[in-house]
Amino acid sequence: MNLNVKAVLYCARAVGQQMIERRKGKIIVVISAVAAASFDYNSLYFISKAAAARFVQTLAREWAPYNINVNGIGPSWTLTEAAKHLLELKGKEYLEKEMARMPLGRPAEPREIGLLAVYLASEASDMVTGQNIYIDGGLTGAV
Repeated sequence: MNLNVKAVLYCARAVGQQMIERRKGKIIVVISAVAAASFDYNSLYFISKAAAARFVQTLAREWAPYNINVNGIGPSWTLTEAAKHLLELKGKEYLEKEMARMPLGRPAEPREIGLLAVYLASEASDMVTGQNIYIDGGLTGAV
């Protein structure tokens, strides 16, 4: 809860004052696909990510009058170094089980998450706010 909820609040508060004064800004919060789809175990993690997703929606409404866009990116399995290490520890069967949940059947590449962040940070997304965009190979739509 400290990392996934309080830290998001504190970061937004830290940059928010300058954005309000400039009357412009973009905030992107990394939530998780589990904010919209839960599975067995890890309940507290799932709850904390759902809280962060709701915070995105609430803050977007509160700061819209200041021309501040607030959006969330909800990745599922992404081939970061940490994920690769976890998959090495858990083995091939674990990865196959996890990928079987996803219609596209593969993890995301970090670049795919980054490209969505670039879009949300750019002027192309000026009309996008309060959205939690799940980049998850269909995971949340398939649950």
